Parts: sequence; structure tokens; C-alpha cells
Amino acid sequence: MQKIARQTMIDFVKQEAARGSIYVWGAQGQRGGQITEDWIRKMETSATNANRAISLWKKNKGKYDPNMIGAFDCSGLIGACLNANGNAGFDDTADGYRNRCVSIDKGALQAGDLVFEYSNGKSGHVGVYIGDGKVIEARGRDYGVVETDLNARNWKKYGRPDFMYTDGNAPAAPSKPTYTKKSFTLDHVVKKGSKEAVVGSIQNNLKAIGYDIGAAGPNGDGIDNNFGTKTDAAVRDVQKNGGVKIDGQVGKNTTPLLGGTWTEKSAPAASIPKLNRVLKYGCKGDDVRMMQERLNAHKANVGKADGEFGDKTRRGLHAFQQARINEGRDVGCGYNGNKPDDKCGELTWAMLWEPAPGE
Repeated sequence: MQKIARQTMIDFVKQEAARGSIYVWGAQGQRGGQITEDWIRKMETSATNANRAISLWKKNKGKYDPNMIGAFDCSGLIGACLNANGNAGFDDTADGYRNRCVSIDKGALQAGDLVFEYSNGKSGHVGVYIGDGKVIEARGRDYGVVETDLNARNWKKYGRPDFMYTDGNAPAAPSKPTYTKKSFTLDHVVKKGSKEAVVGSIQNNLKAIGYDIGAAGPNGDGIDNNFGTKTDAAVRDVQKNGGVKIDGQVGKNTTPLLGGTWTEKSAPAASIPKLNRVLKYGCKGDDVRMMQERLNAHKANVGKADGEFGDKTRRGLHAFQQARINEGRDVGCGYNGNKPDDKCGELTWAMLWEPAPGE
């Protein structure tokens, strides 16, 4: 292959975007009088797709020089540049270009590298990264050749096309980072939607054991301290393989599977008033009042702490116990298993005296 400079490819795709070039299936740079309605219909995969391409072509002819509008599909945009620079007849698919490239991480992208959509082991679309977070691609029949934001599109794979650039090896593609498990400690459940530093440790450990958790985060490796859909899916797979409940939540039983240590929250023993009875519906007294005060501190919202265990207090205690059970903790429900029993015994009482939010 006759190699070209990176800048040659970058200038070529920028020029086609500026000319209002269109997308046509299988096209590789036909231009001006070569583009007709009949030709588009012959090239396209269906009458509907042909009509879409024709509609954009007619629209662009009113905005750009009709003689300079080109026609390309996604891989044809790259192939046309190579054809015009010493490689007449060269052609490949999006997946073919991906296989020719050196695989790189998103964070290593340089202007002139290629970006790919990817699903089911294959790439069906390719674009050219031009730097500053921008890509030029023959996006489709409704768009033509356009500049798009790297992070706004569904790119999954990134490639350095050393095979076609004279400057393709300078600088060399960095080696892929390696990930080593980090120790972390949890005393509460984290799950989809959680955003905190410990989520980053969980994500790091998922990477270390081989999971793909996406391309979010500053390094484009999915580590962003945000428990999203891909992290949830990876955690569920770990739970499945580890034989624990599959719910996507990292709690008492899942934490060790991910290299962490689970620790029970506890309040200093000296700070816990002694409980002399099990508190339940209908009870009255100072111990009920203290329970109500602690439930309110934990945002269980039982209303006025009046020392009377009524319906509102029962609902608040139920919610408090359920929240602790969701964390994988034993609230002392006895025969009721892992369901709230709406009674305050020693275990539930001790948890009430743990630091509440804001304390």
C-alpha cells in the first residue's frame, strides 16, 4: 500500500463535510454528474433508503456547489482518500479497517485515528477522529458526511491505522493499562445510581478480573465513580458466578467477591441507652420516645416523639428495618426471616443509635 500522511486523511474528510457530501450505500467518492436519482436507486439497499439519500442530495444541492458534492458510505469515505493518493481500487469494510488497525484505548486517540461502532463481535460503522473531541463520519442517509462529537455517538472501539499512514508509528500506540485489585471497605450497600469514590474501587476491580464496563470516565475505561448500567451488569455476572443473590447490589455477600471487606456499622456501646423490653405496637414510655427520636434522626419520619407506639411509628420502624435489611444486615426479626417485623429489639435498637445523616 502507498502510505499517506495523517494530515492528508484529516484534510480530505474535513473537505467532504464542508462540501455537503452525502451518504449512499457502497459509494466511494462519486461526484457531480455521476450522482443521479437512478444511480442512487441502483446503489441503495431499498426504495426507502434511496428516497432518504435522494432527499438529502436535493437539499444539499441548494446549499452547496452541486458539482462538488460527493457520495460515500462510511468506509468508502476512507477508501476514497486512499484511492486518490496512490491506491486506486483499494476497498475495505468498516470491520476490515478495524482488523487492520492497532487497537488503542479511547484516551490514546490522536487526530487521524479511526473510531468504530461495535456489536456482536463486528464493526458496522467507522469514522475518522480529527482531534479536539470531534469525528468526521459518513453518518447515514439522513445526515451525509458530517462532523460529530466523539462522546455523543456510540463508538466502542478505537484503532491506530499504522498500515496506511507514513507517520502512523509516531508516536507509538501506548500499551493497554493493567488493573490490579484494590482493597476497599463497605458498611453500606452501593447499587445502580450510587455516585461515590468506593464505586471507583469496585469498577477498578471489575476491570482487573476482565469485565468491560464501558468507556466513561477521564481515561475512557469505565472507571468514573458512577454505578451505571454496565457496572450493574458486571456485578450481576459476578453474583451469578459467586452463587449469591443476583440483584446488582454490592452489599454484605457481594463485597468479598469483588475484593472488598464488609463491616457492620456500630455505635459506641457507651452511647446506647439500655433497652429493657421489646418495643412493639401499643407500647408507651420514654424508651418509645427515644426510639421515635432516633427514627426521625434517620429520616424515618414518625412525626412527634410522643412516647406512644402507633401506626406512624410502626410505618417508620418498618422502613428503617427494611433499609438495614437491604444492606444485608440482621435486624433481629427472628422467625420473620429477612422481612421487617415492626418490633424494636436489641439489634434494631443498637442500629438506631448509629450515626444518622448529618450527625
